Amino acid sequence: MGIPQDIIPAVIEARREGKLADLSHIVVEKLAKKASLFSGDIMLLGLLGVKESAEQIQRALEEAAPDSEMAIACVLALGYLEHDDEKSILLLAQQLVHHRFAASNALFRINTSAALQAVMAYTREHPEVEYILPLLSHNETKHDVLGLIQELLRECRVFDLRMKLPLVVSATDKAILADIYEDCSLQERMRKEAFRDEGSSWVVGSKAAAIRCLATFDNPMAFLAAKTALRNENAHDRTHYAQLLMDIDKVGAISVIIEQAGKEKSQEVHRSLCGALGQTDAMGQLKKCLYATDAKARLAACRLLPWQEMNQAPVLLHGMLDDPCEEVTQIAGRGLEQLSQRKQADALLAALSVESDKDRWWILLDSVIAMADPGGEHGPWPQWARDVCDNKPYLIRQYVGEQIKRRRKELAKNK
Repeated sequence: MGIPQDIIPAVIEARREGKLADLSHIVVEKLAKKASLFSGDIMLLGLLGVKESAEQIQRALEEAAPDSEMAIACVLALGYLEHDDEKSILLLAQQLVHHRFAASNALFRINTSAALQAVMAYTREHPEVEYILPLLSHNETKHDVLGLIQELLRECRVFDLRMKLPLVVSATDKAILADIYEDCSLQERMRKEAFRDEGSSWVVGSKAAAIRCLATFDNPMAFLAAKTALRNENAHDRTHYAQLLMDIDKVGAISVIIEQAGKEKSQEVHRSLCGALGQTDAMGQLKKCLYATDAKARLAACRLLPWQEMNQAPVLLHGMLDDPCEEVTQIAGRGLEQLSQRKQADALLAALSVESDKDRWWILLDSVIAMADPGGEHGPWPQWARDVCDNKPYLIRQYVGEQIKRRRKELAKNK
């Protein structure tokens, strides 16, 4: 589906001279000389928003084999053009059976009543959660879709439910989740799923998703379910639950996380505990733990302090280097190393914020990513990452996101 080579030089030249406004005219002139268009040509017309090419794309789609590159290119192009005439909507609706994801996205981009109803009509005949969810964001189809999702979640088998729940949670906000779980029978099913033994039909993230659903209508039970799963050494996906506790009840989560940090054996779970607690000020509770007679409490404080406010943490950790418990002194020393790394990362961030040379900026960015705390595996982006990506292009944000994921996995394994 690549863009033909004879067009690329003209595109590059237009970009070099800052004549992007003329780019579509250059492309149209080039393509007008061709006897027939390739799929890459069609894509280019759509991406550049060449509205006058819509009829040509419609004809190409009518003639294309349903499973061909040309068909998918035409579907995508009509979506990019947001061409909303009756013929485009009909052609895209016909493609739902062959290219459901691309065709439904194209119809969503068009976003007229006719386009949404075309998706809805197909959805009623073929109700699959991953394709239904986008319809929730449109008032015209939201009510009907809620009913379909409730029916699917109510009637599917346990394993299928576990497959669907992470999709539902990741693609909806709290308000929409609350609407879905107004159904009383679904509420009861979520209560059971949040506490159910995972068994052999475990699906990654499914219990955490069930607990998030439960939290939309029963916060105390959701908190208990997350706490129970975190404390269960035999549970799967235990790195999810510290962040989940913080999301449900930030104040209540502090004591649970501190207690778990003192006895936790898994390095990956330790990392998730530190990242989750680092999102709030727990310095008061951690100071009390430093003076506790229980070595586990002192150990927990030393593990968690490096993720707290920088001014007090070094002094407190220095004071623990002569603790009678050898493990506590080791963790305190490691904490001081982590704080030193945070200071270096802050210096790099300051340099990055004023750097104007593009090459040096990228070098500094990679250095920051290598040094700065990426946060817990299932937590939000750390503040430094949000600051770096503020008002930056999509590709930079995507790059930073990918590197944060990589760093979190590395640290969870090597901590």
